[in-house]
Amino acid sequence: MVDERQLSTAQRHAKDLAFAQALLAGDPTALEILPARLACLPAMIRYQNRRLGGVLNATDIEDTVRDTIAALWSKLGHFEGRSTLETWVYRFAFLEVLKAVQEKCRLPQPLDREQSLQLRGVESDDPEPTVFNQQDLTEGLARLKRSAAEVIKQRHFEEQSFEDIAARNHTGVNTVKARYYRGLAQLKAVLERKVRREGA
Repeated sequence: MVDERQLSTAQRHAKDLAFAQALLAGDPTALEILPARLACLPAMIRYQNRRLGGVLNATDIEDTVRDTIAALWSKLGHFEGRSTLETWVYRFAFLEVLKAVQEKCRLPQPLDREQSLQLRGVESDDPEPTVFNQQDLTEGLARLKRSAAEVIKQRHFEEQSFEDIAARNHTGVNTVKARYYRGLAQLKAVLERKVRREGA
């Protein structure tokens, strides 16, 4: 039996690509192995949920695990073996957790008309993208307006509250939230485009 640790990165990726193709072909052995390969998924989702502030409860997490598996299966034909299967799963898990948080949470207080327009379509209380690949995240933040990127960094990298960020920047809490949610929506779009572009 081949020791996985002795395989090169390219060999591991090629092996996972062959595994994905076997799954798509309905290979019984591959289907039997799949649950073990996805055993890491609940832990990934719980970890990301903690980093997002623990917004999701146990039932939400179970639902998100199922949604992630469904998303993985629907996109399995796009897996090109540019990463391990677990890395691919991790990225899907991030996007599904972020979506679940956005669907569940609402802003705790009303915004004025201008801020409501800015936040249209963004429904999230404390999503947190820092669990994505650090290089991808850094590149994604660089694409945002500086004001939005700085709020996201202060909120999560420095673990500051919205109130602290507002005081630090001499602005209102609602303005900080507007920048934060708008920035997260833009960041999510950037990361999703990267996943689709890479196919992994």
